[in-house]
Amino acid sequence: HIHALLLGAIRYVDVIKPHDAWPVIEPHLGRLTSSQVRDVCKVLGNNALALANPNLASQIWQSACDSPGSTMDMAMEMASAYQWSARPLQGALSLNTWLKVHEKNLTNDEVVSLSQRIGRLAMEGGKPSLAFDSWLIEMKSSSEHVALAREHMERGWSWAVQCDRRYELKPWILSYLAQMSESKLSLKDLADTAKRAPDSLNEYRRWLLEVASLADWNAEF
Repeated sequence: HIHALLLGAIRYVDVIKPHDAWPVIEPHLGRLTSSQVRDVCKVLGNNALALANPNLASQIWQSACDSPGSTMDMAMEMASAYQWSARPLQGALSLNTWLKVHEKNLTNDEVVSLSQRIGRLAMEGGKPSLAFDSWLIEMKSSSEHVALAREHMERGWSWAVQCDRRYELKPWILSYLAQMSESKLSLKDLADTAKRAPDSLNEYRRWLLEVASLADWNAEF
């Protein structure tokens, strides 16, 4: 009953504004169940955004995500609030922390989705090394059931270059090359294809040269 009364009181901003309600409610979040914390923070966070106060919304969602029963949806709301408050890097860092704590309870698809969001926020916040870390987590979580796509490789390569970590791409480039049809051709067939339709080998050639340059730099002949 108290939970219902609380939600009724904070639901409408003309009754009590979120910046007035939050200082009263926050110290007592520990007395609420995880679902009650979620309900309260959702109402207050959305009201804060409606009143153009994303800083308060991010604070509310951060507190919600610090609670034991926080969910992936709550973590995503937190990240969005940080982004809307012009703090994408903090959003990436907080979401990354949440992922580390809850990863064992998430599906591979959820880990991939969170990692992609972390990467985008990290790049928006000027932290390519964190973005590349998230890319590696994404690839490890999806590699068992999803073939590497060109978009994956382009994104990983771009972020790795920007944080000077190209060499860590090597196993992924080798995997990407191995799944291309060109990798099954003999040298003679490759030569024939190069004469007949040279442009068809552009993608294969590009990544073959990339992995060759990485091996050369590290004396792996």
